[in-house]
Amino acid sequence: MRLLNAILCLLPIAIKARDTDELVPFAYEPLPLGSITPNGWLRTELEASAAGLGGHLYDFYRYVANSSWIGGDQEYSGLNEALPYWLNAIVPLSYTLQDDRLKADIKTVVSKILDLIQPDGWIGPETLEAGNRLIWARTLVFLGFTNLVDADPESYEEPIINALFRFNELMNSMLKNNGTGMIYHDGDKASAGDFTWFRSRSQDMEVADREWPFLHGVTVAEALKYAAVFRRSTHNDSLITTAKNGVDWTFKYHGSASGSILADERLAGLNPFYGSELCTEVEAIYSLAYNYFAIGDPDYADRTELAAFNALPAAMWPDWTSHQYMTESNQPFSKNLSASPFWNVNTVGQTFGVEPNYPCCTVNHPQGLPKFTMYSFLKNGNNGLVHALLSPGKVNTKINDKEVTIDCQTDYPFNTSLSYTINSETPFEFYLRVPQWSTGIKINQQPSPINSRTGLTKVRIRSGKTTLNYDIGMDIQTKSRANDTIAVYRGPILYSLYIDPITTSGPPHYYGTQQEWPEGTYPPQMQDHSMANGTEWNVAIDPSTLTFHSGSGPLPSPTFDDGKLPMYVTAQACLIDWPLFKGSVPASPPAKEDRVCLGDSFVATLRPYGSSKLHMSDLPTIDLGG
Repeated sequence: MRLLNAILCLLPIAIKARDTDELVPFAYEPLPLGSITPNGWLRTELEASAAGLGGHLYDFYRYVANSSWIGGDQEYSGLNEALPYWLNAIVPLSYTLQDDRLKADIKTVVSKILDLIQPDGWIGPETLEAGNRLIWARTLVFLGFTNLVDADPESYEEPIINALFRFNELMNSMLKNNGTGMIYHDGDKASAGDFTWFRSRSQDMEVADREWPFLHGVTVAEALKYAAVFRRSTHNDSLITTAKNGVDWTFKYHGSASGSILADERLAGLNPFYGSELCTEVEAIYSLAYNYFAIGDPDYADRTELAAFNALPAAMWPDWTSHQYMTESNQPFSKNLSASPFWNVNTVGQTFGVEPNYPCCTVNHPQGLPKFTMYSFLKNGNNGLVHALLSPGKVNTKINDKEVTIDCQTDYPFNTSLSYTINSETPFEFYLRVPQWSTGIKINQQPSPINSRTGLTKVRIRSGKTTLNYDIGMDIQTKSRANDTIAVYRGPILYSLYIDPITTSGPPHYYGTQQEWPEGTYPPQMQDHSMANGTEWNVAIDPSTLTFHSGSGPLPSPTFDDGKLPMYVTAQACLIDWPLFKGSVPASPPAKEDRVCLGDSFVATLRPYGSSKLHMSDLPTIDLGG
């Protein structure tokens, strides 16, 4: 299994599982899928995903509609992971929205998968005779299965649980047989004693070429939750530190300003011309959210929001009908490049399309926001609920067998206020997460104490109807980035230099040959898009002049329509000499002492990164005497 083997290089100790069936409880317990539904801008985005590419893959996309898992013959690799990725994503999307069309697709597909179970209990298309039975893709199917049982036990619990018990017996026998079914790689397998292996070797390109499977960005994003998962069965609390180190060091050495992991398929450092893969974005959101509810460290929740509000929407076309494979932190154009700056991505990987590069992101991307939504509210003990991932949403649940409904209306993270209407048949404790970047909070206009360990503030809710307002202080903040650059934030939103696009659209292209799809084989709204820069990108800013403007009017629909969000930041700026890397993308900016204005200063506009499809987020600074 890729995730298991890749994470082994991150484990500092050998761990022996306890001889017990008890699992370490989650710090905060997730609610059943379907308990939480989105409001406001979050509903707009999820509905766009359902109406867009992700929600129609079963209708037309060959690797889903004609997958070997349901009797077809189409796969993009021997891992047979396309339909499993789709199922893992589409189950939470459909039940978060309560979308009957998508539920019907799921019912059809799951019925076919269960009907095709082999006599020895193997789930999936691989036969024993072919000798290619790999466990990996089943982990994705089982994530979809378990969420499905959680959401609709009456329909799915009995057939799925029976199938999983049979499969687990078979898998156990396979693993005992010299690890049959796992994917092994040449080279070291967790031979080092600590994370120093990860930090140093991931920046040694000769080693990285040889040991790429351990440094694959998506695999690392999936693996960030491994220590938290493993701790539940081992009861080894040292894994809390392991998980923290894994996340902190990953983002210190390879993190993007937008909350994702920079990896041009492999980890490669902090240069902003390296991209982050869309699969990495959604896997990071899931892993970081898992770490938060499993361990309770509020840093994981902050990181989850950062990726969900910035990295993911930047990689999606505004109406969710196409996507990028790679999103660069500094991306002034999205086109067929003269040369690929990446280690293992083609020259059109940062254009928007149905499958601009490898198809994994086409089938995997819909899981990001649904999983964010399903973990936005959590249980805290027997008598508490936590608004963990702050966003507009509604939760219907029970506390002590009594009905509780919380309805949150907000434009957060774009503004500072969240309004709650609570109807409850019983008193309970309501906890609000306080982001670590906050400059102060108020509940109903009054300061509220914050637990320094949990990062939560508590409100006691009485029976009946309660309304409350939660206000979070936000200021412009900057963070240092590589090469003497900065990233600009207000709250959890990254602001980047906005570049006017010149857009060209046309039919989708096959990822391997780059030939156009035949007319009639795809929904007409599913297009490929290239974008050239209509304004200059080689800009340095004076950070002392940064000013926030709230703008006016409601949020746009779609929310992250290019350049349409009303809020923005301005700064005095000037053009500087800035060469290209491999003649195709902006190189690392010149050293600070070599930055010289090429002309007069002007006012530059920075917009939310997710709504700036062309952007520069790692910005060089210059003193303009402002």
